[in-house]
Amino acid sequence: MEQTSNQITVPISKRKVVGFLVQSIALLTFGLFLILNAKKFSEVMSPYKTYNLVMGGLCILGSLYLGYHSLKNLRTNKPGLIIDTNGLQKRIRRAYEGPIAWIDINRIYIKKIFWRKVIFLDVNNPNVYIKRQKNWFNKVNMIFDYKFFDSPLSITTDGLKITFEELNQLINKYFLLFKT
Repeated sequence: MEQTSNQITVPISKRKVVGFLVQSIALLTFGLFLILNAKKFSEVMSPYKTYNLVMGGLCILGSLYLGYHSLKNLRTNKPGLIIDTNGLQKRIRRAYEGPIAWIDINRIYIKKIFWRKVIFLDVNNPNVYIKRQKNWFNKVNMIFDYKFFDSPLSITTDGLKITFEELNQLINKYFLLFKT
């Protein structure tokens, strides 16, 4: 983490990204295994061969998506998150969402989703941030987050070189200092 007088940059954790790449390879292997052995599995897991083929295909698509973004993040030297006097800029996970101004943020809250904690940013005009997203998959994910968690904008430490507690403290500190 680099800190200047008015800006903090949180780098991408190459170690975490390599872990995502390993998970991607495992998911790809499982998907291929399901497809290549669909007939055997249809006797054990599900009576429908088509179901096993679809699940294998979804595993492969998910692994390709995760692998692509992992490789992209391994090759970049850009920071994963920038926190400054104007707001936040997130450059990991959901591609580039653009700046999120402190003025737009109403509150910051944490939700636990399965085993991990997620920081959500409640903003004035969530639809502006959803429309800004150009990637269809990421836009659908933001709509899902907005519907179920009341905010399309979330931040996790996945892929970032920082602990959740440190990130939460930094975001809340800057929010209280620069929210005008």
